[in-house]
Formats: sequence, C-alpha cells, structure tokens
Amino acid sequence: MAPLLETEFRLAWLNPLFLARTSWLQGRRGWSRLWRAPGPNARFFIGTTFLWSVAMAVTNPYKALFLSKLGLSNLAIGGFYALDMGLRIGGVLLGGLVAQRFGHKRTLLVFDFVSWVIPSVTLALATEPWQLYLATCLTSTNALVAGSVVQLLVDDTPSDRRASLFGLFSLTFVIPLILLPSFVGWGVEHWGLVPAMRAMFALTAGLTLTGILWRRVRLKESTAVNPGADLGELLGEALAAARHLAAQPSLVPVLGSYLLANAWTNLNSAYYGLYITRELGLGEAWVGILSTLGALSFVIASLGWVPRLRHRLEDRLFFWSSLLLAPAMGCLAFARGAAQVAALSLASGFISAIQGALLSERVASLLPPEREGLGQSLIASLMQASVALSLALGGALFETRFGAFPYIVGAMALAQAALAWRMLVRSPACLGRSPAGG
Repeated sequence: MAPLLETEFRLAWLNPLFLARTSWLQGRRGWSRLWRAPGPNARFFIGTTFLWSVAMAVTNPYKALFLSKLGLSNLAIGGFYALDMGLRIGGVLLGGLVAQRFGHKRTLLVFDFVSWVIPSVTLALATEPWQLYLATCLTSTNALVAGSVVQLLVDDTPSDRRASLFGLFSLTFVIPLILLPSFVGWGVEHWGLVPAMRAMFALTAGLTLTGILWRRVRLKESTAVNPGADLGELLGEALAAARHLAAQPSLVPVLGSYLLANAWTNLNSAYYGLYITRELGLGEAWVGILSTLGALSFVIASLGWVPRLRHRLEDRLFFWSSLLLAPAMGCLAFARGAAQVAALSLASGFISAIQGALLSERVASLLPPEREGLGQSLIASLMQASVALSLALGGALFETRFGAFPYIVGAMALAQAALAWRMLVRSPACLGRSPAGG
C-alpha cells in the first residue's frame, strides 16, 4: 500500500465509517447538510485544519527518502520513526490533563507550534542527523493535542450531527491526499529531492503558523474545561477503562488485530518509498504518483463500497479483506515495472479501506460510551508502543536485508488475518453482540 494512507485514517476521529455512513451521501442537498452539521466553532476549526492536511500531503510521502538523502541508514530511519511513536505513548492521557489545567484552545495552539512549526523549520534547514532527531522529538508532542482536537470539534455540535461532523473533518484530509503528492513528485523530478523537500517543509511551517495565528484570533475556547481535575482522578478513570477492556472476551483477537494492522501499515509507510526506488528501480516521482493512486482507490472504496456493506456479511468481509492484504503486500517483491506496482497500490488501497473501516468498528465495540475517550487513549498508547517496536526491529532487519521488506510486511498482514479468522469463528460473541461481549 502506498504511504500516507493508514497513519492518518486510523486515528479515532478519522474512522472511514464516519466518512462513509453519513446522511450527506443521500440526496442533492447532502453536501449542504454536511457543511451545516458542525457548529460555528467546529466549522471554523475544520476549515483551518485544511492547512495541516496540505502540510501532511506534501511532506509525508517523501520524508523517508529525504532522511536517506541526508545520510540516515535504514536502521537510523527506523529509529527516527520509532522515537516519534515511542515518545507519544501516554501523550493523549497527559494532554487531557494539560488541557484540563490550561484549556483546550491554549493546549492546541502551544503544542501545534511546538510539534509543527519548529520541527518543520528544523527539517527545512537540517544538515546533521542530530537535527533530524531533535525534529522528531518535537513532533511527538503533537500527541498532547489529540483530546483537545476532539473536544473543540464536538463542543458546539449536537450529538445527532457528530457523524456528519467527523465525515466533514475526514474530507479535509482526503482531498489533499488525492491532489498533492503527484505535484510534489513533479517538483522532486525537476529540482531534486532535497531542495524540493526543504521547500515543502518551509511551506509546512508557513501554513501551520498561519493556522495557529488564525485560530488564536477566531477559535473559541471549549466550555468543557475543569481546572479541578487532577492526575489521581485521571489515572483512576484510566484504570477503570483498562479493567473494562480486560474483561472483554473479544480483547485478544480485536486488539491484537488492531495492533498488528497499525504495526505493519506504519512499517510499510516508512519504507515503501525507499523500497520502490532502491530495489525496484522506479524514479522518485513515482512515490508521489503511487501515493495519489492509493489514496484515490481508498476514497472510492470508502464512499462507494463501505456504505453498502451488509451487516450480516461484515465478519466474513473483514476476514477476507485482511487475508487479501497479505499477498497484496508480499507481491511487491515480484513486481516488475511501474504498471504492476501501480496495480498493487490501487488494489491495496481499495482493500485497506474496507478492512480499516471494519476493524475500527470492532475496536469501538470494546468500549462503552462513558469510557470511550479514556479507553481509546489506552488503546492508542498500546498501538504507539507496538508501532515503535516494529519500526525499530524492522529498521535493524532492513539494514542488511532490505529485500525482505515486502515479505516481512506481508507476513505481518497474514498474522493479522489469522486473528481476523479467530474473530470470525467466534462471532457473534466476539464482536460484543451478546451480553457476555458487553
């Protein structure tokens, strides 16, 4: 699968089902209803989020190639991404505590500046490895804003409109993913990778700084701020959420599948561009083209297929989509030429949209509404730990055996499919549809 697909879409508030299963897909006035669904504050927040989505679309596909050009080995690149993910562990919980003390708006503005503007300037000017690692340490502080983002979105939006709210929020990430990576590839082809990426990181700093300043003036603070909250209370609620998770009969297959899915998709995103240019001999511009193709097929599946999935077939579809992703990853080792790689990118993007939507729904079934926020925070911390471990181990392996990359990713996808099979044979109790499942 082309990079830039899973990391963004697997966030709790970017579940593809929010994008697909909303009323705005029906009728001529659907788009108007979608835009009117959020409250005024949330609508402004979503509008300015487009600046961040552009920044991600123009930098993420080529970041690993940029790191490589600046002298990082495969081992060091794995360490770069693992450090980012490792430092994010527990960040959502800590960010919630910070936001309760200082307010969601202030938390968002401060840590967006620390995690976006400063690292982008650092990467635009970086010439030494330590500067790259400094940038990723600063970037990891973005984990502290996740709770504030959700709170500022839902604060002035009625609960019956929140599915449409998150659908609109998802669209701000979808459009740049389709349109921009290929244009960056054109710039890489004409100006060289390092100069083009320095320009993109400088653009990112400018875009995000503009958004921060605009939000400072226009964005209203959330009313859900409780200065009296303390660390002990937060940890007690987190412990209660952990106990609820541990009591679920579906915990091992569902959570294991989720952790494996995030591990292999992040490993794939980190090394995909390097593999197709080094091992398959494609030009650097193809990284952007393939990212665009994968994103396009992802969106087509999310809008065209996911809304039509029959509930009674979801268990089987989840297994088969998980199983089909394994050969889609592994066959990259046998691809010859850009056309075959493009076909695999289109196929994996389409399949991953279906699999990702169904997996996110199953993770959500583990948690009751009253504990969903803290439960998602705990699951996010486990996910970040598993991703950091896979990136560190993958980087160590790929240092000497980079040709094994598609086989390793395919094997991890196959292991995830095995867990999906366990869910299928244990359904329906496994999916929380019986009293025992919660």
